[in-house]
This record gives sequence, structure tokens and C-alpha cells, in this order.
Amino acid sequence: MARALAQSVPHIAFGTALHPSAVIAADVTLGPGSVAMAGAIVNTGSTVGAHVILNTNSSVDHDCVIGDFASIAPGVALGGNVKVGEAAAVGIGAAVSHGCAIGEHTVVGAGAVVVRDLPAYKVCAGVPARVARARAPGEPYL
Repeated sequence: MARALAQSVPHIAFGTALHPSAVIAADVTLGPGSVAMAGAIVNTGSTVGAHVILNTNSSVDHDCVIGDFASIAPGVALGGNVKVGEAAAVGIGAAVSHGCAIGEHTVVGAGAVVVRDLPAYKVCAGVPARVARARAPGEPYL
């Protein structure tokens, strides 16, 4: 929706919304349309794409890259140097170990523990997180 709107009305500038209790390091790049909810923390060197939601009490450690339209649920902890692909969703309370990558359009289930890279277009869950099934392009993640 946001992508279609931006293309049809290119002069619209999307802002970012930061809750007063969100803590964002000074050198972090936040893309347009992104939101950091109460208690969200984003540490130094990280890049957050456009239209990303960093939900309540989520933690993004140093040098992470979060792709456009990604969703980071409440209580998620991303270790340093984590990469979250475009339109990926990381479920409530999940933990992602340092240096792991989550592919684009991949869904990580609630409470999962990601200890290795996860491919694109998958649904992953468990401790440690494993691929449960494939996702079709355009399939809703909720």
C-alpha cells in the first residue's frame, strides 16, 4: 500500500514516528514511514529501511540492517550485525543471534531462536528456528 501510494503521488514525504521512550543511536539511519514504539532500542551503526515497525521493547543491536517493510514484534532481540530482509516479520519474543540473516518475506515465529541464516519466502519456528514451510509470494504473514 505505501509503495503504491508513493509511486502514485511521488511528492508525498513519509515521516518517521518515534515514541519518546524509544532510544535510537545518533548514527542510525531510519527510513521514511518507519515507526519505533515505546521502549524500542536501536544501537549504533544500524540501518532501518522504509516503512519498518520496531515494536514495543524490541532491541536492535549494533550494525544491523533491516529491510523495507519489515516488522519486528514486541520483545524481539536482534544481536549485532543481523540482517532482516525486505518484508520479513520476526514474531513476538524471538531472538536472533549475532551475524544471522533472515531472508526477504520470511516469517519467524513467536519465541523462536535463530542461530543460523534463514532463507527467503519461508515460515520458520522453534528453538533453534527451522523452516516449517514455504511461503507463496504475496501471502499474508498474519
